[in-house]
Amino acid sequence: MNWNAKGTTLNTQNFRLDAHRTGDLNNARNFEWLVANGRGGFASACVNQMSCRYHGLLVAAVKPPVERYVLLAKLEATAMVDGLTYELATNDFPETVSPHGYRLLESFALRPFPTWRWRVGDAIIEQSLCMIDGEDTTYIRYRLVSGDKPVTLTVRPMCQSPFSPPEKSCRIGNAAGTAHQGCCHPLMAG
Repeated sequence: MNWNAKGTTLNTQNFRLDAHRTGDLNNARNFEWLVANGRGGFASACVNQMSCRYHGLLVAAVKPPVERYVLLAKLEATAMVDGLTYELATNDFPETVSPHGYRLLESFALRPFPTWRWRVGDAIIEQSLCMIDGEDTTYIRYRLVSGDKPVTLTVRPMCQSPFSPPEKSCRIGNAAGTAHQGCCHPLMAG
């Protein structure tokens, strides 16, 4: 599959960004991944895991295809290696970016599943994501790819509920099926 971004044709079959591209915040903001479940639900974000309001790791289609809710917005992971703490998350607030996990992101690959690799000290931590076809289910796996010291990983889910009052939940789309416009360039997986 090929996709055109700002006049450049990308081959998404082998799409991969290295630390040079993922460590550049402005560059990494320009690329977005999306995995669909075949019933209107999806998972998506920018490759550096910053989220816009329509992004989420589990966006369920309550009434497919138009009524979608962000149930799991993102995961904020922290790794502790050899007494040092590393924040893997990246949040883009109006006044600042914090934490700076994108600086630790060594690579992002689109196939076979969206996969991130962070270098934390001498260790490399990998996160991969996939969805089950026909279900509102997202699997996220972390694993230690390399490193000989113990790693403690803390993962904080940032969740929302479709049963919260409307001002507290994040609904995507409207009755006409019009989705919010994005801030990143889409890449498709799956």
